[in-house]
Amino acid sequence: MFYDWKDEYLIGIASIDHQHQKLFMMVKVLHGYIESGDTALVMKNFLKELITYTETHFSDEEKYMKEIGLPENLYQQHAAEHIDLMNQVKAIKTDYDSAHKVFTPKLINFLVDWLRNHIVHTDTKISQFLSKRTG
Repeated sequence: MFYDWKDEYLIGIASIDHQHQKLFMMVKVLHGYIESGDTALVMKNFLKELITYTETHFSDEEKYMKEIGLPENLYQQHAAEHIDLMNQVKAIKTDYDSAHKVFTPKLINFLVDWLRNHIVHTDTKISQFLSKRTG
């Protein structure tokens, strides 16, 4: 499926790769809830869990970038993308909480596209930096 994890998303940093895999699994679970028409309460709790886990992942990733000495400009750009995604996902949750909107595959597409693009175009810069530093 389009939301399945692929090894091409590996960046070579085990802790970050593991968290990315979990995020993909969470999106897959969300897709299952949407497809089955599960209850609003399940969806609300799931979104809360997704936000909490994503915030933890972003925090861990940013801490790692600081530890390895990623240049400040790359760090700031990366952290800004994290803030942007969190704002978008929190806005989706707020819309859902206030209007009990129905989730659609469009939400899944947004999350998967964002994850893929962020991993492939931004997170890989972390491993590229490490390769240059040690190479």
